[in-house]
Amino acid sequence: MRKDHYKLLSLLNKHHCNRQSIQQIHAHLVTTAAVIQRPPPISLWTAVLRHYSLGDSPDEAFLLYKHHLHPTTLFFGDSFTYAFLIKSCANSQLPMSGSQLHTLTFKFGFQSHVYVQTALVNMYVVCGCLLECRQVFDEMPERNLVTWNVLKVRRKMDEMGVCKLPGRSSI
Repeated sequence: MRKDHYKLLSLLNKHHCNRQSIQQIHAHLVTTAAVIQRPPPISLWTAVLRHYSLGDSPDEAFLLYKHHLHPTTLFFGDSFTYAFLIKSCANSQLPMSGSQLHTLTFKFGFQSHVYVQTALVNMYVVCGCLLECRQVFDEMPERNLVTWNVLKVRRKMDEMGVCKLPGRSSI
């Protein structure tokens, strides 16, 4: 990675709560890629995507993917890219978009990545798609503490009556 890429990553980390700064860095990446006709490293795109997915407008992460990182462009992304995209679908309550990303995880070979699969479990739980959640969980070749916590927190919320979903089956 070039020195200026490290500077951009540093700026992203320093200004992670400032949406305007994230947008300026995003614009810089687009402009730089157009001028030098070579894409910036996926780690930079993923860092921008992460900030969008965890911010006030998580749907912007999905738009970033569609316009810059989608397989029809120069970028395919890595397991972190898809984990953050799936998180943005959970934060935006977009289970259909999350389901489409679920399909892409198979296409690009991320079906055994524990972070991607845990993000899918979380997204399906948050969106109330408990059957899909159970299917992903059951098919996971590896589970970690975070995966189990997603289910435990959801069950506890159901017990407390915080987020009962009418007509949905239990996990």
